[in-house]
Amino acid sequence: MVACACALAANVLQRPASLVLPLKHNMAAIGKRSACDLHYEVGVNDDGLIQYLNLTYYNDCGCTYNDTCGPGIANRIQNMYDSTRYNITGFSVLTDKPSNTWCRAPASTEGVAVMEHIMERIAHITKKDPIEVRITNLAAKDAVLKEMIATFKMETNYDDRVSEIAKHNKENAWKKRALKLSLMSYPITFYGNRPVTISVYHADGSVLISHGGIEMGQGINTKVAQVCAYELMIPLSKVTVKGSDSFVSPNAMVSSGSITTECIAYATIKACKELLNRLEPSRNELVDPTWEEVVKKSFENNVNLQASWMTSPSDSLMGYDVYGVCFTEICLDVLTGQHQILRVDILEDTGQSLNPNLDVGQIEGAFIMGVGMWTSEHLIYSKSGRLLTDCTWTYKPPGALDIPIDFRISFRRNSKNDTGILRSKATSEPALVLSVGVTFALHEAILEARKEFGYEDTEWLNIDTPYCVENIIKAIAPKIQSYKLN
Repeated sequence: MVACACALAANVLQRPASLVLPLKHNMAAIGKRSACDLHYEVGVNDDGLIQYLNLTYYNDCGCTYNDTCGPGIANRIQNMYDSTRYNITGFSVLTDKPSNTWCRAPASTEGVAVMEHIMERIAHITKKDPIEVRITNLAAKDAVLKEMIATFKMETNYDDRVSEIAKHNKENAWKKRALKLSLMSYPITFYGNRPVTISVYHADGSVLISHGGIEMGQGINTKVAQVCAYELMIPLSKVTVKGSDSFVSPNAMVSSGSITTECIAYATIKACKELLNRLEPSRNELVDPTWEEVVKKSFENNVNLQASWMTSPSDSLMGYDVYGVCFTEICLDVLTGQHQILRVDILEDTGQSLNPNLDVGQIEGAFIMGVGMWTSEHLIYSKSGRLLTDCTWTYKPPGALDIPIDFRISFRRNSKNDTGILRSKATSEPALVLSVGVTFALHEAILEARKEFGYEDTEWLNIDTPYCVENIIKAIAPKIQSYKLN
């Protein structure tokens, strides 16, 4: 509809036209992350090991099948745990909503949440430690998570904190705390074309890079400049990254999948090696030359000082898994339904990080984006499919006070990724899936709160997401008699 309006105006006026929507109209018209409805039956043995899982899910696509996450959710459900006895059926469903679309970590967020939820439910029904249930069901290929869990439990004083929380909950009626684990094995796969062009200037040896990736805060320009400086063995101050330009870098694939930085870095390495090969004869004519002297001599020898490369499927870049362990501790106000995230500890396998500061920021940002999805960003639609929460009065993304009070990010020690770019791993999207742990912590705190009102939850208590104030209070179901003074 927006495109038709612009086209009509441009045709009538015979001039370019653009349309700027108010925030409310934009929120109402543009699709959101696909909702996922889950139904399952699971059987386990005495150790909590899944004997069979019959699972059916429905992926809400909105009014078209554009960007359906349906197939991807099934793949992610089978990703981390032993799925040999799983029977999974998935459906992409059309509804009256605007056409939904992919968002950060599409399908992975839903698939991981499904299986982490099932592990929590198995633990609740069997009265077993949720961590041990997860370890029991891990797939052989992801056995590295066992070592990461054991190490991280010790480093974060997990057992002592669990004891302290149990003592706190026993002594406090209106403030309940909980500490929960979430895991991830996030698959990274490479696809698409991503070009790089590197120009070297003879006057001062400065280097300019233009590439086909889009810098959207993930630090791609910084990492690419670092990789270029490393390969050419020059100071980072010599390298400048130009904004993306479709004239210089045409036909680039969309920046997505957390792989753009790595693809551009790979193309940068290949282009740098080509440049170094061209510069080598001129270098050999000089005695212990500087970079500037080599460049100047090459220019005088009519060497082409511009090189390009395009990463493509023919480069056969190998995918890998990004592993992560997260402990989330929350405090729930039983009277108001509000909560605070007291502490989050994340251990992520980043390989040999190209830039630790950037990677820490990416992990923090991805996690907080997930916190918003699971706790505050409540989408409410009318029966006709019109979005009712279409402004900041009704739609609440996470703010400053939603950030964990104590937020600790750790990288797995002595890790390297032999199939990655300079032995690194991606960090942009994976940590979002770990944020589902906040729902498990809130669920546990809600069960503790319900004890104050006389509830005995032997069966699993189903709570709709997001865990916003309204849904939390509904789940606690407080009894007015408990508020009367004796």
